[in-house]
Amino acid sequence: RIFCIFARSRIFAFKICAGAIQYKFSCNIFLESERNMEILTCVEAAQAYAERTKRQEEVLAKHMAAGVVFELLDGVLIEPDVKIAPGAVILPGVILRGNTEIGEGCVIGPNSLLSNVKVGKNVVFNASQGYDSVIDDGANIGPFCHIRPNSHICRDVHIGDFVEIKNSTVGAKTSV
Repeated sequence: RIFCIFARSRIFAFKICAGAIQYKFSCNIFLESERNMEILTCVEAAQAYAERTKRQEEVLAKHMAAGVVFELLDGVLIEPDVKIAPGAVILPGVILRGNTEIGEGCVIGPNSLLSNVKVGKNVVFNASQGYDSVIDDGANIGPFCHIRPNSHICRDVHIGDFVEIKNSTVGAKTSV
């Protein structure tokens, strides 16, 4: 039998064998479904995790077959609507959401998040976050930058560490 313990919005499953407790797995017990939160049983949570994992593997396989390079898949999450050009390199810990587009020759990551961002060709986006913006060809961003909504990073711009850009256009060949 498997016993479940609920703690801090996670579920921990254990199995007792010959008097010894064996840790099996843990997972979140809440899933969003159309603005409602529902509590899942241990089995349902495991099934939901398996389904999400399978969908993610299919998305990654599609991009690999198209010529996208993944150095390592640890922590890489890519939503189905994301477009990545062949020759782009995705490093560990990258999250790509929404209608993000990545151009050829880009290096994204490690530990970066892009949501609804159009990224041109040959962009380096290192350990930073970007939302609802445009980054033109040849830009070099990061580490630890925050590109907030309605920003336009023009061609060959260098944005150094710990910079935040919001509702702005950074002109071509500028360094910040």
